Amino acid sequence: MWIRARCESRWNVRIIYGEVDNPNLPAGAVDAVLVANTYHELAQPDPILRALRASMRSGARLVVVERAAGDSGRSRAESAAYHEMSASAAATDITRQGIEEVSREERFIDRSPDGAAWWLVVFRRP
Repeated sequence: MWIRARCESRWNVRIIYGEVDNPNLPAGAVDAVLVANTYHELAQPDPILRALRASMRSGARLVVVERAAGDSGRSRAESAAYHEMSASAAATDITRQGIEEVSREERFIDRSPDGAAWWLVVFRRP
């Protein structure tokens, strides 16, 4: 995991090593978070989401992009095994942490190489 910070017209990169349940980001230091094709891997998302919320400034955005679940009858674990998840399942987890949903595109990518649809949801920390 890394953060880019602008300082005196130069971009600086600082490597921050996260843990399975904590990204170790500084409190109130993040303007935006992108979780791309990874959310389905979070077996227990609540600790990560709590830490992300703490690291996000007021008004910061969280954008999640995932492969849509092909069969809505699958459990979370079964969907994760297929590297997919429903937008509703992720949104339920995230809004439970006090991060509000701003917009949702159920078919953000509709023509991926494997034929699957991908969704995108934008959230905002109040």
